[in-house]
Amino acid sequence: HPGRLRAAAKPSVADGKDLKYNLILSHLFYKDSGKEDIDLAFQLGTEKQYSVVTDAAVTFILADGSEISLPQTRDEVNFIYLYPSLPQLRALAYGQVTDLRIQTEDGTLTDAILDDSFSKALNQQYQLLMSLSAR
Repeated sequence: HPGRLRAAAKPSVADGKDLKYNLILSHLFYKDSGKEDIDLAFQLGTEKQYSVVTDAAVTFILADGSEISLPQTRDEVNFIYLYPSLPQLRALAYGQVTDLRIQTEDGTLTDAILDDSFSKALNQQYQLLMSLSAR
C-alpha cells in the first residue's frame, strides 16, 4: 500500500513467572487519511503449544485493578496478535501490567508479570515508534 508507512520496534522480552514474552510493537500511519494503527504482537516463550484462536480474549490486568481485554486477531500457536487503540496502548505502556490472562483452546493461561517488565518493554517500544513517526 503506497500511502502506508510502517515502523516496527526491535523485539524486546518481558518476563512472566511461567513464560517469557517476545514483544513487537508496530505503528502504521496512512498518509492519505492521517489515520494510524498500532499492532501489538508477542510470542509465548515456551516449549508447550498453546493454541490461541481468532477472537479469543487476551486480558491484561493492571496494578490499579483495571483490565484491558483485546481479541486475538488470528488463529495461532504461541503467538498473540492484537490491535489496541492508542489509549489502550498508553494504558498498557504507562500503567503496570501485573498479570496476563489468555484464552486458549485448552482453557485459560494465567501468568504473573515480573518486575513490571511487560509495561517497561512496551513503553520503550512505544517511545521509539512515536519519535520515529514524529519526523
